[in-house]
Amino acid sequence: HLPQIKNTIMDSMELAAILEPYHKEYNLNALMKTVTDMNKNEIHRGLDDSINTLKVVNSLLCRLWSSEEKKGKKRTLYENINKYYPYLKNFFS
Repeated sequence: HLPQIKNTIMDSMELAAILEPYHKEYNLNALMKTVTDMNKNEIHRGLDDSINTLKVVNSLLCRLWSSEEKKGKKRTLYENINKYYPYLKNFFS
């Protein structure tokens, strides 16, 4: 018997929309093409999709960090989430 998991989650598509709201599409294929310079692994395989999602999230966070460094960090990711997405506060606590 497994205990109930009570972790708060954030969907990678939602994270992409928060960090880069100007994209036309937020599916894994589109994000792999627009936020990484890597080729997508095999289509619709559980492990490959997980690895590709990790690549997208990592790229998004690296792009955010680079952008914040250039701008002088006017507002951090955490401040934006707390301001515009208060229901996600538990995710970062």
